[in-house]
Amino acid sequence: VIIPNSSRRKSDTLARLRSMGFGPCEGDGASDVPPISVVTSGDLVWEGLSAAAAAPFADLGLKCTVFGNGEDDEEYVRTCGRVAVPVAEADFVLARGLFTILGTGPDLLRQPFSPYSADAEEEALRAALAARPGGLPLVVANPDTVRPDGKDSPMPGLLAARYEAMGATDIRPVGKPHPLIYEACRAQLAIAGIDAAGARGAAVG
Repeated sequence: VIIPNSSRRKSDTLARLRSMGFGPCEGDGASDVPPISVVTSGDLVWEGLSAAAAAPFADLGLKCTVFGNGEDDEEYVRTCGRVAVPVAEADFVLARGLFTILGTGPDLLRQPFSPYSADAEEEALRAALAARPGGLPLVVANPDTVRPDGKDSPMPGLLAARYEAMGATDIRPVGKPHPLIYEACRAQLAIAGIDAAGARGAAVG
């Protein structure tokens, strides 16, 4: 089971694995070799928002402002039953990437996002902080602070740190090294007949 801190659904990670020659992967059909299974932090957030049945998702509203990757944010939000809106109307903030800000564009139907910038981030976070004591909840679909390849691009984990430094108290990271993704990993192992309940694991990477 591979558990990347990717804010995307697992189909993206599976496609990358196949392109690098790894396999068989889940969904490839029958094989004598156990398939590679993937649980992404983005999947966990999408599933949690869709079900809205358990922490840290159950008490979130329907409306959110999204720091996104600029590619699949609209579909991601729509298919999990949420609506992207400006911060002033939002129930929570979702951090998937730092390339665009969904819900802040000039036209929420035709151009619902605006480009990310440090100034736009600060403005949005200060508005989120002012919305209620402790700030609007921030769900972080990728809590990493650096890219695995070492490239210097903004990461959602850094946004979370900046929001906390402003005084925010309701920050909800999903992904390594936080427990939810390891629980999902154990569930996948159980499906494969491996009892990992209570087992100690080592995370590499």
